[in-house]
Amino acid sequence: MNDSSQYDEMFINQTMGVEIESSSTVMTLIVAIIYPLIIIFSTVGNSIVILTVTRSTAMRTITNLFISNLAASDLLMSFVAAPVTPIVFHMKNWKLPTFLCKLLPVTMGVSVYVSTLTSTAIAADRYLVIVHPFRTRMSHSICGLIIAGVWLISVLISLPLGIYTKIGIDPRNNEPSCMESWPHPLSRPVSEKY
Repeated sequence: MNDSSQYDEMFINQTMGVEIESSSTVMTLIVAIIYPLIIIFSTVGNSIVILTVTRSTAMRTITNLFISNLAASDLLMSFVAAPVTPIVFHMKNWKLPTFLCKLLPVTMGVSVYVSTLTSTAIAADRYLVIVHPFRTRMSHSICGLIIAGVWLISVLISLPLGIYTKIGIDPRNNEPSCMESWPHPLSRPVSEKY
């Protein structure tokens, strides 16, 4: 692979809003149908989970509180990222407001990290219940602190994406594009490890 093609591949991987060749309007139609359905079902389903857990005292178990946190993370993705993602991938250049260029990667990062860390918390809670069945269960206040910590850690880890994402000019077509612009070449790999 020559240097030019490596640069092009790296640039494509680092940008959002790049031109994507779509030889079929069928694919565009499928995306136009499936994405709204995903958003609707995700919103309804996750809202039902959250309402059920918050309204019923019997449903407020530690595991269900964590599952509600997963539902909240999914709602974040459904409200912010899911509606904009298909639009971004079909644009030839960035035409959306600048704040969305910064908000989308942060939102996606937060949602992924919250889901991962919450799943880890569920696994740890289940482990403790199974391995140490006679110990006192986690309290609701500790669970709340863990959930708050999960969101705080997720936001802090994702913030660099918002800070170092900007509207720049795509050198291949001289069009505006939303891209990561890290201050140092090693910054990006360090960020991606977390």
